[in-house]
Amino acid sequence: MWIAAEHHGSGVASHALQLIMSHAFGPLDLHRLVAPIAVNNRAAAVLAASHRFKREGVMRDYMHVGGRWRDHVLWSVLTNEFISSLTAASAEAAPRPT
Repeated sequence: MWIAAEHHGSGVASHALQLIMSHAFGPLDLHRLVAPIAVNNRAAAVLAASHRFKREGVMRDYMHVGGRWRDHVLWSVLTNEFISSLTAASAEAAPRPT
């Protein structure tokens, strides 16, 4: 996904990714999502990692951008990793006895 520069850091990408993952692992019943991220795109890598994506490796000359071939890092997340993140979030949000 591409986010306009004026919206960087606003949380819109995180929210969009959460919606995409919920739909992919919910109604679509997918097993795996992948995200090819340009090697120099630190913000996208941080976003992927914060949503439980795992770094798999570098895909050399993956995409032709700006007149040259660019390497990308392949990130992925599996259904069970997404579900465990929901379980952890629910446990954190639950009220604790005092």
